[in-house]
Amino acid sequence: MDYDFAILILYYKKDIYESKTLNSLLASLKPETNCQIVLWNNGPKEFSDQATHSVNEASFDIKIVETLNNIKLSSVYNRFSSMVRASVFVYLDDDSVVGENYLVSLLKTDSSSIGVPFIKSYNKIEAPKVNGKVIGEDYKVLKDDDFILSIGSGLAVGCKKLEAIKSKFGDIFDEKFYLYGIDTTFFYRIKQLNFNKDIQLLSYIEHSLSRLETEEKAVTDFRKKERCYDVGLQWRYYFPLAKSLYYILRLAYQTISSKDVQKLKYTSLAFFTGKHYRERV
Repeated sequence: MDYDFAILILYYKKDIYESKTLNSLLASLKPETNCQIVLWNNGPKEFSDQATHSVNEASFDIKIVETLNNIKLSSVYNRFSSMVRASVFVYLDDDSVVGENYLVSLLKTDSSSIGVPFIKSYNKIEAPKVNGKVIGEDYKVLKDDDFILSIGSGLAVGCKKLEAIKSKFGDIFDEKFYLYGIDTTFFYRIKQLNFNKDIQLLSYIEHSLSRLETEEKAVTDFRKKERCYDVGLQWRYYFPLAKSLYYILRLAYQTISSKDVQKLKYTSLAFFTGKHYRERV
């Protein structure tokens, strides 16, 4: 392998050094770490020439990729996973804070393991969840029948595990999903492959969760639509048909009192068409 670690930082609407992730990573990463850092700008504007020149002078091996048309995140993750030869692949958003403890725990991962960090937001652990409940940092070992679920930022996956997932499903991250659901369906996949014994819990990272933030109505409406499509597609592809139809009927019944017709509309469209609304025909 060319590198021990390949580290992706996925950018959107930020210049290079506006990322908490990059700044905290460069402050904590040991110079001798054998890694490549990929800064992936998903738009809408190019990185500034000044920032690009500055980062190219850094002591680490840093590569810049720009897809300014905001391609689906699952596609970014899959392309990154095949563009570098590394033992372990690390996936980070641009608004996470990684510290020395996380990086030390990351060094314990290898080509056959999956590292899942604890996620803190406003000093409270929000993830991962095991069997639907948030676990604490004293949690030790997953049982074979446990289901672990977390967000994608900070996830570290060994190359052998990536190969096994791709061999089983055709891709590593499910490209039917654009923004939400990519991390959830990844955990469904590793559960199907019985990889619990290979999961390591990593030290925490700090991460901003959109569901805990106050945002403008246009943004919350956008996120609502995206989450509805995420749910509908999960029901279509990752749940038994009888259970999915029950969920659809229950949502329809709930709409009578909630009057949230949009939620029913978007979720049903995703389920019955089997496609995200941004998917080209």
